Amino acid sequence: MALLRASREDLRQLVAVSARLEGRDLGSAMSEIQTKLGHDKSLPVGVLEFGGLFQQQEESFHNLIVASEERRLRPVLMTSLAAALGLMPLAYGIDAGSDMLRPLAIAVIGALCLSVLLSLIATPTAYYLMSSRLTSLKSSESGSAGKSR
Repeated sequence: MALLRASREDLRQLVAVSARLEGRDLGSAMSEIQTKLGHDKSLPVGVLEFGGLFQQQEESFHNLIVASEERRLRPVLMTSLAAALGLMPLAYGIDAGSDMLRPLAIAVIGALCLSVLLSLIATPTAYYLMSSRLTSLKSSESGSAGKSR
């Protein structure tokens, strides 16, 4: 069931379309709608705006990633920095016999720096890319299932 509402604002026609989805998730339905409307040559580029629950879910997902980054930043940096500073005397080779442990300390400090980068940047980015790919796969599967009926 779809509801169509039209109005004018700033001398341009605004049309609001709402629909009830049954048996489909919002992400795959919206990606199918965006694909079909994107192929429509009669619509000018940049005139479509998607709002409502879809926009709220996109914003909440983005805010979730940002909030998790802010919440995880301090503990990850504190523990990594404490471990790296604890290994600094070994890395500088200050004490007698520390020449043997110096490469180990340098390697551990380097691994800590790399793990901070992976934990704070690469993991959320990979999660975002995988979730968007999963959404596109679901929409293509539901589109092909709808065509086979």
